[in-house]
Amino acid sequence: MSSSHTPPDLAELLKQLPIDAPELTVCNNFIRYFLEYLGFNPLTDIVSGFPTNSTPAPLKVDYALRKSNSSHLSFVSASPKDSLPDIILEAKGRATEGGFLNLSYGTALYKSTVRQLTGYFKDTHCCKSVKWGIITNGNHIQVFRKHGKAIHPVMPCVEINPDNVIEIADQVKNWINYYPKALTIAVYNNKGGVGKTTTTINVASVLSLAHKKVLVIDFDHHQRDLTRSINMNDSDSIKPSKTLYDAFVNSKNVEICETIGKYRTKIGIKGKKETRGFDIIFGSKEFDDEKYETSSLSAGWNARTLDKLLTSLKDEYDYILIDTPPNWNIFSKSAVYTADVVLIPTKHNNIYSLENAAIAITQFIPEAQKARQNNKALYDFGPIALPVFFNGGKMTDIAKVKIQKEIENIISKFKPDLVPYFFPKVKPGILNKDIFCLPEYEIIAKYAFSQKPATYAHKTAFEYYAQLAQEYFI
Repeated sequence: MSSSHTPPDLAELLKQLPIDAPELTVCNNFIRYFLEYLGFNPLTDIVSGFPTNSTPAPLKVDYALRKSNSSHLSFVSASPKDSLPDIILEAKGRATEGGFLNLSYGTALYKSTVRQLTGYFKDTHCCKSVKWGIITNGNHIQVFRKHGKAIHPVMPCVEINPDNVIEIADQVKNWINYYPKALTIAVYNNKGGVGKTTTTINVASVLSLAHKKVLVIDFDHHQRDLTRSINMNDSDSIKPSKTLYDAFVNSKNVEICETIGKYRTKIGIKGKKETRGFDIIFGSKEFDDEKYETSSLSAGWNARTLDKLLTSLKDEYDYILIDTPPNWNIFSKSAVYTADVVLIPTKHNNIYSLENAAIAITQFIPEAQKARQNNKALYDFGPIALPVFFNGGKMTDIAKVKIQKEIENIISKFKPDLVPYFFPKVKPGILNKDIFCLPEYEIIAKYAFSQKPATYAHKTAFEYYAQLAQEYFI
């Protein structure tokens, strides 16, 4: 039906696919050709029933994909220990003997399939290599990206039909070949005082110590706490020649790279002094809130502006972290709009920080998703929230039970879909309502404005933020 020189006719294949096709028929009559259209050679690049390392009985991913390095090095013939996939696909049927299957967003089948795919992402045979995941049954399709431990959809779960299948396939092919390298993270909570700046700067420093290339952006232009907390006078640091404000008002003559400073400092690593650091775009005092609201500047600014400015940088870094202001203003909207994921610090002893996290998850982030889906290329998804975490604090067992009840009240007040964001480890039949808690450490607070990340200066501070980075990112 197809050859290595003639792309399969996906539209015709969908027309011929029975409306009640079971999974095996969907795989044999459509998915295998869809993968070939994406550029994967069925003889060397595609493994069906790829075994996981789960116990007691290994599960099998429907399809595991990786481009073979050469004609004599086949992914298909290699053992799981010797060759790991770049992409996994979980297939479902259009129907079973019991009736039709609905894989559209929010259905029971959709939720269980996403959980299944996420489980495969975390499997030891996949977690270090897989970058993409696909779910489809020939009626619907959705694509997910995995960057370290962060998993986010890059497109909504959309209906697939003969009229749009080529457009969707071309988009998927473009993503897996050319998607920007960086994971863009907005650190946001509508409530102030939850440690957004401290989180941003110390997570950035931990990632840099893991040999990741990191860019930090101070987008709280009114307070500019992150800007003031970095000492750029070290001889190894390089100050930027322009500001973000310059790039915005004069984008034709000011390149975004001119606004980037290089923060570098010497730190002790295994008894030796080494130079480490990250790149930074400082806050611009010209973006004064009052001036902004009353000037003609706002007429040229919208939530897409930052995203456009950062486009050329997203292939230069592994991580881009954006420190945001509290409140849902043009700056926080811009940061969340351009992000892949939103990291939400809260305080276990501040109910308002938890309620504001719920507001961000149920209102603000969906608003950014809608804007992205309306303004960006076809099938763009937009940012998603990561599970919330407690930013410092010690809890007794009694306090822990109390805060769990408070969170349960918040969940019932907003919507049940909040459970994965507050209790991400809850599984059917398993009661685990633990929320990741960054331990309180006095030196972290003291170093917040000492012009050096606490993680560069103290082993304990490093260990705490390394736990946070490992929980969410690496």
